[in-house]
Amino acid sequence: MQLEVRPVYRKTDERIQSHVLLCTLAYYLQRHLKQRLAPSFVADGTHQARQWTLRNVIERLAAIRRETVSLAGVAFQKVTAPEAGQQSILEYLQVRL
Repeated sequence: MQLEVRPVYRKTDERIQSHVLLCTLAYYLQRHLKQRLAPSFVADGTHQARQWTLRNVIERLAAIRRETVSLAGVAFQKVTAPEAGQQSILEYLQVRL
């Protein structure tokens, strides 16, 4: 995963604290995802043959949608059914839809 590093200018203490909090949360989330998905990463290929990267995992999960459906004046939430790859990610993460 390539990240663009550039200076971030914050002018108030509150903004600096918020920025540090968000960076810490992002790091924790990345570390937690790597730990939970370790079995799939280990079983995967290497270099360009890899199918499992954090970016790939996020892209696959982003394809799951929740839509509001209205029929005959009744509205309800509908979640798309996860594909096999998405379902395996959700199982490693211990997430139920």
